[in-house]
Amino acid sequence: MFCRLFIFVQEAFSPLLANPLIHPPPAMRSPAASFSHTTSIHSDHPFRALREAANCSVPAACEQLGNPMAETIHLREAVRDVHDFPKPGIVFKDITPILGNSALFKDSIKLLAETAGDTTIDKVVGIDARGFIFASAVADRLNAGFVPIRKKGKLPSTTREAAYELEYGEAIVEIHEDAIKDGENILLIDDLLATGGTAAAALHLLDGLGANIINVSFLIELTFLEGRTKLGARPISSLISY
Repeated sequence: MFCRLFIFVQEAFSPLLANPLIHPPPAMRSPAASFSHTTSIHSDHPFRALREAANCSVPAACEQLGNPMAETIHLREAVRDVHDFPKPGIVFKDITPILGNSALFKDSIKLLAETAGDTTIDKVVGIDARGFIFASAVADRLNAGFVPIRKKGKLPSTTREAAYELEYGEAIVEIHEDAIKDGENILLIDDLLATGGTAAAALHLLDGLGANIINVSFLIELTFLEGRTKLGARPISSLISY
């Protein structure tokens, strides 16, 4: 159904809560970035039924455990489709009903935190901007620090930057050079995995700082865009898949 929609991509849309999620079409995918770093899932990871370093969603994990989507169906049902916003032909996936419901928001944070398995997380990294909402709450739950990856020009101290392609031109994200220590266990979180450009740029920055990526976790994944192919052989989790 979704592949028939003619929809535009905006991976980095402005401010935090005012931006529902967007469905971009396959024609607007950018070339894949290549990453070779891999991390294996621990033996008692909550989703250990997944293959080692599996790129699977939480619903897929639930199906393998004989409980089809039971963990996330209530979150999926709360996501609201908003048609023709902000332009005709665009269908947004609006997550504000999840954010505005204390029980749903709590469950989303709990499930995202569980993607770390039994590993002690040193820092939870969130991607500008809606990723901050989830990553900061998960960091609190895991007793970890929170690190923002921001759009260019938003961080005050010395930064490293990485560019990724948009439909026209490119965008740049940055991280403080001292935000991650070599070997620290990192959980990377964003609200949406679409074409994968932003997450790939974020991982490039983290790899350059010597981060040990435990998992890359998303609230929503648009699987038909194959964004996870840009993220290399890493553990990837998404709570809701379309």
